[in-house]
Amino acid sequence: MGYSLTLEDRATLREYFPHLHHDLKRQCVWGTLIIASAYDTDTGLFTPRASPNQRGYIKDDYEIRIKLDQLDVFGFPEVYEESGRLLRASKMFDQSPADWHINKDGSICLGIFPEYEWKNVTAYILDKIIPFFYWASYRESYGIEPWKAYSHGCAGLEEALRMPHNKINGTARNMPCPCFSGKKYKRCCLHRDEAILAAMRKLYKESPSANT
Repeated sequence: MGYSLTLEDRATLREYFPHLHHDLKRQCVWGTLIIASAYDTDTGLFTPRASPNQRGYIKDDYEIRIKLDQLDVFGFPEVYEESGRLLRASKMFDQSPADWHINKDGSICLGIFPEYEWKNVTAYILDKIIPFFYWASYRESYGIEPWKAYSHGCAGLEEALRMPHNKINGTARNMPCPCFSGKKYKRCCLHRDEAILAAMRKLYKESPSANT
């Protein structure tokens, strides 16, 4: 799986994120990401582009870099927070970088999304990057998470499995899916779980102590 920054991406990025720079040759997006988002804790509704009167509104900014030629365990472009703000936040709360979903290589873990379908760079920022940084800003401001995130590393991947990993390729295929869709597991969340399991194997292969 690979992604590329296109001329169409550049036009959309200029409209949505005028403080971000982009380079077709280097396949990179970088600069100041301004978030103005809201999360309603009662409804669980997240709005990536919100107005100040919306409940849970936060406006903040981060220095980021998106490397489209470097991919995470699910095969999506890696993202870096370049100012060190997340590391400072982890120290302020006396927590490890992993608690703030910072990988050992300095990239950030945007979450678990094996079912995510790539549309373009702008959608990736709106769907995955902005929610992460909203979560970080909320946590930094209030000392709590706006929503419960999965654990970092393989522990989080295991939490996200619909079916225990030792049953995925067994008789569970014909069982009702644990997501309560009413479908058989093999016709519902099996593909998702297989993607998560593959990511777990990759993490364990790269680092035996991958719960980071």
